[in-house]
Amino acid sequence: LEVRAEENRRMGAEDAVAVLRREAEHEAVVQEKRRVEHERQRLSAEDDVSSEWRRVIAEARRCHALREAERQMHQMECGRMGAEDVAASSRRAAEQELARQAHESERMAL
Repeated sequence: LEVRAEENRRMGAEDAVAVLRREAEHEAVVQEKRRVEHERQRLSAEDDVSSEWRRVIAEARRCHALREAERQMHQMECGRMGAEDVAASSRRAAEQELARQAHESERMAL
């Protein structure tokens, strides 16, 4: 009877150890799942932030490119207007010179 009681206690202790071991393993699995989920959420948030930064940077580059194109267009227009102004000024100077020469020729002819 004592052997049987000892055997039951030993089996009970082994069962208790097995139960504790399973509970510890289960808790470790649960903790690992929580850690993995937390890491996934952190990486997802980082991806969201990275995506937003990429979008902001792309928009800034587009704005910069647009401003640069507008600046170049303005320079070309100013250059064209400058060339037109120079041509008009040269034309006026030539007309004035011709008028002066014609006037001088008329005066000499008198």
